[in-house]
Amino acid sequence: MRPLLTSILLLGFFVFLASECEPVSAQNQFAWSVAFSPDSETLASATRDQTIKLWDVTTGKLIATLKGHKKEIPSLAFSPDSNTLASGSLDTTVKLWDVTTRKLKTTLKGHTRETYFVAFSSDGKTLASATRNEIIKLWDVTMDKLRTTLHSSKVDWE
Repeated sequence: MRPLLTSILLLGFFVFLASECEPVSAQNQFAWSVAFSPDSETLASATRDQTIKLWDVTTGKLIATLKGHKKEIPSLAFSPDSNTLASGSLDTTVKLWDVTTRKLKTTLKGHTRETYFVAFSSDGKTLASATRNEIIKLWDVTMDKLRTTLHSSKVDWE
């Protein structure tokens, strides 16, 4: 999806929420992170209360609240098939959630610092997670295990 279209859809979604739905009671803190599912049916938002809210984009209704992180969640990413949501947290973990069942699939541990960024590969088999100390981990999400660790300060990006 184009960045401008995504921004317009996101703004429109929150305007819709503000005028039609339950944002004050369901999401009474500012969002640290938001992510649209690739199928555009679900929006995930993370707030300072360490929860993730799943929203139905069509109706604007809250679908579920996912709990499990012990600190704030600055990063969210959906898998390309929209079935898995990854969340990176200041508690140093990355969690993978089953969007259909709304349950935790697994917790990926290995970072020693806060996890600020998560992103899926285009085939959905690899998840990248990164910290601010220049550590990037690549996870095999089909096996729930670490594939490799990259040290970005030692990588030549030319």
